[in-house]
Amino acid sequence: MREIILATDLSHHFKIMPQLKEIVTNFKKDDPEHHQLLMCLLVTSCDLSDQTKDWKATKQVAELIYKEFFSQGDLEKSMGIAPDKMMDREKAFIPELQIQFIDGVVRPVFQLLVQLFPNAEGAQQSLQAVTDNLAFWQRFREIYLAKYGTQHGCSLSIFHDRQLEKEVVSSLQLQNNRKRNFREDSPGSASSSGS
Repeated sequence: MREIILATDLSHHFKIMPQLKEIVTNFKKDDPEHHQLLMCLLVTSCDLSDQTKDWKATKQVAELIYKEFFSQGDLEKSMGIAPDKMMDREKAFIPELQIQFIDGVVRPVFQLLVQLFPNAEGAQQSLQAVTDNLAFWQRFREIYLAKYGTQHGCSLSIFHDRQLEKEVVSSLQLQNNRKRNFREDSPGSASSSGS
């Protein structure tokens, strides 16, 4: 049980990731080591499940996490210790940190789940939600940089910038409409073949 709980620690997770990737292609349900690794993967996916929620919920959790990070960073600064960039409210660029986290940690976990359970609708839906939230953060970063031209000053206030959020949502809706229209107009689709 201890190993399974430790799997939620990122340093441990990265150590066992090669083994997790290996069991995807050759899972043996009677192998105790494979069973343990699967349990680690499932507990880690539960720990990361906030990233499978809708944008509003995911953003709220991110705000709580960065409040905690920045409080720790402030405490470290007061003790004369230089905090990690993600814990330094003056240096952290939240959209970029979220993109790195989703791309480097969250999405690979849910991709493994989909590979292990290809017929599990919940695994597919979770991966799609993670991918959608990644798209939100990518567009958030793009629009923020276009609007302000810098990463500096991107603090907790971004979670309450309604105008910026409106621009992100509108931009993504427009992009999704274009993709849908392209698919409908592409050769072989029902609408282009006259069906």
